[in-house]
Amino acid sequence: MTWFFISFANFYGLQLLIYCFFKTKSRKLSLTLFLLTSFCLVPGMLTTNLWGNLIIEQMDNNPECTYTGYA
Repeated sequence: MTWFFISFANFYGLQLLIYCFFKTKSRKLSLTLFLLTSFCLVPGMLTTNLWGNLIIEQMDNNPECTYTGYA
């Protein structure tokens, strides 16, 4: 369940960084936000998503474990 909370934190952190990116007037801060978002946060979101998908695949292979999934 840890991946779930990390995923939500990454999602809202990305929104916050994009909002700050468009509101800032400083070019140096804008570059820093762009680099942080592009090379740290987005790959982290991908990794967390893959981790969650692997956990769900493990649950699918275990007949004793059930869950309700909604799209």
